[in-house]
Amino acid sequence: MDEATPKTETPKADAPMPATTPTRVDRAAAAGLPSEFGPEVRVLKLRPCMFRARPFSYMGLALLMAAAGVLALVAAFRKEPLWPADTFWLVVCLLMFLTGATIMGVWYLKTLSASLEVTTKRTVESHGLFSRATSEVLHDNIRNIAVKQSFVDRVFNVGQIEISSAGHAGVEVAMKDVRNPHGVRDAIDKYRKL
Repeated sequence: MDEATPKTETPKADAPMPATTPTRVDRAAAAGLPSEFGPEVRVLKLRPCMFRARPFSYMGLALLMAAAGVLALVAAFRKEPLWPADTFWLVVCLLMFLTGATIMGVWYLKTLSASLEVTTKRTVESHGLFSRATSEVLHDNIRNIAVKQSFVDRVFNVGQIEISSAGHAGVEVAMKDVRNPHGVRDAIDKYRKL
């Protein structure tokens, strides 16, 4: 008489384990940006534009400075007076040139003092040359990204970008005169959980 022995199956070590959670696709790497996985890396660093943001002001200041500078040089090196009260008009032209140069210099320093940095983990807004103020939002906490453009801004592909997080009611990061604001928004979206 044969006695039947119960057969037990042992699990194979090579059998694949069923996946419980789907893997997250790296949309940033697929778009040619640095991978969202791994250490934090800078993706973009932007400063406000001067010419694109205010082209008419920029060209007006440049023309004022050029005209005043040329008139001052012509009046200074001419042997005969160019107009009556030559010295008075020479001083006026020099003052106009210096005023335009001062306005352009202050405007340039303001653009140097502001920056928007997008990394693989966060977006950081910084203001100030000597003293610094920063505000940052983690990409996982972003609730809304708003882009504002006027008609002239759309023509010159510049605008304002505002980022709100889930933890605050207002806007945390805001930068004016950003070049290609829709491209910046799309780059940030690649690192968000959408």
